[in-house]
Amino acid sequence: MVKKIKERIEELVQLLVRASESYYNTGMTIMEDAEFDRLMDELRDLEKKTGYILKNSPTQNVGATAIDGLIKIRHSFPMLSLDKCHTVTELNQFIGNRRGLLMMKMDGLSIRATYEDGKLQRLETRGDGIEGNDVTHLKKSFCNLSNVIKYKGKYEIDGECIITYDDFQKINENLPAEIGKYANPRNLASGTLSAHDYESVKDRPLRFVAWRVITGLEGDSLDESLTEAEELGFTVVPHFVVNPENISDLPEMLDTLRSHAKELGYPIDGCVLAVDSISEGYAMGRTDKFFRHSIAYKFEDDRYPTKVTGINWTMGKSGQITPTLVFEPIEIEGTMVSKASLHNVTIMKQLSPTMGCTAYIYKANQIIPQCDSCDDDGSKHFQIPRECPECGGPVEIVKENDSEVLMCKNPNCNGKLLKRLSHFVSKQGFDITGLSEAILQTFIAEGFVADFSDIFKLQSYYSDMTSIRGLGVRSVQKLLKAIDDSRIIAMDKFLCALSIPMVGKKVSTQIADVYDCDWNSFVSDLITGNTVKLHEIEGVGEVVISNIIEWFKRFYDSEEMNSLLTEIHFLKPNKATKLNNNEIERKTVCITGKLFLFKNREELSQRLAEIGWKEASGVSSKIDYLVSNDKNSGSSKNKKAATLGIPVISENELIELIGLSGKEIQS
Repeated sequence: MVKKIKERIEELVQLLVRASESYYNTGMTIMEDAEFDRLMDELRDLEKKTGYILKNSPTQNVGATAIDGLIKIRHSFPMLSLDKCHTVTELNQFIGNRRGLLMMKMDGLSIRATYEDGKLQRLETRGDGIEGNDVTHLKKSFCNLSNVIKYKGKYEIDGECIITYDDFQKINENLPAEIGKYANPRNLASGTLSAHDYESVKDRPLRFVAWRVITGLEGDSLDESLTEAEELGFTVVPHFVVNPENISDLPEMLDTLRSHAKELGYPIDGCVLAVDSISEGYAMGRTDKFFRHSIAYKFEDDRYPTKVTGINWTMGKSGQITPTLVFEPIEIEGTMVSKASLHNVTIMKQLSPTMGCTAYIYKANQIIPQCDSCDDDGSKHFQIPRECPECGGPVEIVKENDSEVLMCKNPNCNGKLLKRLSHFVSKQGFDITGLSEAILQTFIAEGFVADFSDIFKLQSYYSDMTSIRGLGVRSVQKLLKAIDDSRIIAMDKFLCALSIPMVGKKVSTQIADVYDCDWNSFVSDLITGNTVKLHEIEGVGEVVISNIIEWFKRFYDSEEMNSLLTEIHFLKPNKATKLNNNEIERKTVCITGKLFLFKNREELSQRLAEIGWKEASGVSSKIDYLVSNDKNSGSSKNKKAATLGIPVISENELIELIGLSGKEIQS
């Protein structure tokens, strides 16, 4: 019996160490949090009963070992983990009559920043709590971390390295197919911090969210120390003060922080309750794994069971074939859901779904449907296709950065062409109304369209198109007019339409701006190898520039490109673009509620970007205006703006500020 228990302990240690190493070091999750916690609880119980504790047991260690290839550094003060609880009652019992701080528990990686006389000297990861990795070479990746603060002497501050959901989605969309997609922001942040050089991850904006000052304290209050940190320019974790007078409000505080995290786009997996008195907190002592001054309360996303009905494999414009889990429709957060992306082959293998098995679905950050886990019912697992579902051609699994993706090897695959053309005519590109993916698919099958330029030659197939079921004379005429109207295009939209890897809407706009919408100047620089202007663009690194150069080497002198350029004309810079030259003081705004003058949020965001204004996802002291057509709304954003004294302005007031008229907007 004892032998079996010891064997089980050894098995658990092996499983948990492997999961922990993957979680902390590679950015890949091989075990769900709930399963990890369950196995950890089992291991603790068995160790307590038997006294049999292995040296490498995860109950005795924090996080993971330092990553090979990066400089290892011993912490000046331990960076330990947190003990966990699962109920509000346990939070009450923990804090008792003490004053505490309830903070968001960021779902990222712990980082310590060290300053000497106001200058940033070092960034280090938590690692095993005693020794981590020196990641100072990645300091430029942190978009909100200053190199200089107004402080004399040594200042050490701990925080969480995160990637917001908005940035995560943008980065994932622009990642080359051969790299593969990341499952969540934490994995992406982890993978980024594993990089050996800054240039390879230059386009991934990391954020540092501070939650504890280690050295440089001016007093004994955790709350006051965070206020002081914020005054020094740090982004501090959103929090509430908890005391005996408001302890009954803990459930509401938890809900508010969770809701606020959604507004900010912060990935969180719970909250932390810490003793506010720093001296008292440290006097409570610690274990080898965690300090006793804080406790973590972990949220569990509501998981909904449903029956798996299949897997769809869909083609992307780069040739990546992505698995999507299909299941019986279920309602989550007020909407019906029947599909969830599995992202890549690696994640599909981890989940191991089978036909008819039970899958547990949740909405990540209450937005994106995700599969948490699948019950293995012992039936046959879904097979990875051996041929492309679009063209029937050969496929291969490409592995890089710990992710496996399925790629079509056929350069003439009609599925690839369809996705490229669909993106080309989308709102981000030429914005051709009426040219849906279904119609494009028909045109490809009929031989009308084989590349970008063929779209502008569809007039020659007029009679053939009118005979296609569902089109007709009037529809074809409207479509041809829409195509003609799209021939005059802005440089940024043209660049975005080309499907250059990692060159999406934002990067295209930045390139057009730095070249003042002069396409010929841009091409001339690429031909001569002059990348000075591209290097001036914030957030555009060597990988993006390399992708642009490689794309143009392959396609610019091609018959397709030459033909396309004869069909279109570039739009000259408009008034809004010219206003970018500091004619308007640049501001930061947050937008909420319905819009009436602008067609949609995207159009407004684009106008703001054109004049150099920034858009924030949430209300904070760093924004200048909250744009809302309902100033009397009781929404959380309106309330917070009122609390912070931030002006609330309407669309009409906004366009007056940026120097536009309603007619210009609606034109």
